[in-house]
Amino acid sequence: LRCGIRHLAASIRSGQYRLASSIASDTTNRSNSSSRNERMSSSHKKFTVSVEGNIGSGKSTMLEYFSSLKSAQGIVESIPEPIDKWCNLAGVNLLERLYTDPKRWFFSFNLYCMLTRLDMHRFVTHRPVKMLERSVYTARFCFMTNAVNQGLLNSAEMQVLDCYYRSLLTGQWAEHLRVDLYVYLRCPPEICFNRVKLRNRSEESAGVTLSLLENLHQLHEQWLLDDQSADRPNAPVLVLDASQDLNDMKSQWDRHMPAILFDQHLSKDSCLGNQKPGYVLAKSCDS
Repeated sequence: LRCGIRHLAASIRSGQYRLASSIASDTTNRSNSSSRNERMSSSHKKFTVSVEGNIGSGKSTMLEYFSSLKSAQGIVESIPEPIDKWCNLAGVNLLERLYTDPKRWFFSFNLYCMLTRLDMHRFVTHRPVKMLERSVYTARFCFMTNAVNQGLLNSAEMQVLDCYYRSLLTGQWAEHLRVDLYVYLRCPPEICFNRVKLRNRSEESAGVTLSLLENLHQLHEQWLLDDQSADRPNAPVLVLDASQDLNDMKSQWDRHMPAILFDQHLSKDSCLGNQKPGYVLAKSCDS
């Protein structure tokens, strides 16, 4: 963590100093409040589910659905991406600036994004299941990798971000970053692109292109499903077909609720069948 802060002022581009100061201040506040949050935490380990997928794959819809279920009340705590924070950091709409000028703003946005994702992982709940909309690992293995591939990060900026990411994994908050199950909403980029256009979020209108979604789709596939990847998650991955309409998606979520909420993906979910260890390919099981 100190490594990321130490290099911050020297690495960012001119004109971003005030923004960097806000981010650094936010980091200090998190460090000072760590002990208090630790005392508030439940002594029991939570079952942490991270809902992963491309932009427009249905992640926020899935979290909203589980939050609305009477059968899940008192069981699941849904923690969506903090878009409101990304759109207002000391009066700056970082998300809009990212999509408008990604080469200039990716570094600042992703540093703050990882800070806010750390907050998601550390969120204190007394419910047994914590459901996250993406994780800190998504920022590293999908969005940061894509930025490097597209020339949006120079080598110094990548080193700063990677230094900060690695400090999270080995520092005082490492235990909060455990994920017990990944739910991958697998969806063709073309369908995601159509959904993004339909929801018409102002920040996304300029920057979310089909090319971006195609790149992110490939990186999600490599990270979550490639057996040869050194970055493969060390937790099971439940793969759901997210190309369906909303009613079919709800039916699919209902069928897999025992795996998603009650940690039955290894011992009781018959979908494991002949699939590779650690993966539940739900589409093949539903056919």
